[in-house]
Amino acid sequence: MKPIRIGGENIFPDEVEAVLCYHPAIAAAAVIGMSDGRSGEVLVALVAPKPGQTAPSAEEVRQFCIGRLTGFKVPHDVLSVDAIEREGRRADYEWARTTATALLASPGVP
Repeated sequence: MKPIRIGGENIFPDEVEAVLCYHPAIAAAAVIGMSDGRSGEVLVALVAPKPGQTAPSAEEVRQFCIGRLTGFKVPHDVLSVDAIEREGRRADYEWARTTATALLASPGVP
């Protein structure tokens, strides 16, 4: 996966995904860059909860990332999904982009 460029900085999805997976309720994550329609791209994280766990709120995940990641690497949006589709060992980033687009277009999703 190519790095995501935000504000002139390179962000490697693997680095952010690894931090997200340290959260005690998150089993898997996929991080993508999506156009914000104004100034370029923002980071969007899709997270799947561990079995038997409730998915953490977007704010809880963002707070977890603060202090563990440089500010520009903290996801702008955090979306909860049942599972992360995979292509081998990596997240399926095409699936992640399609899923994030659909979820962000849904009513009630910030």
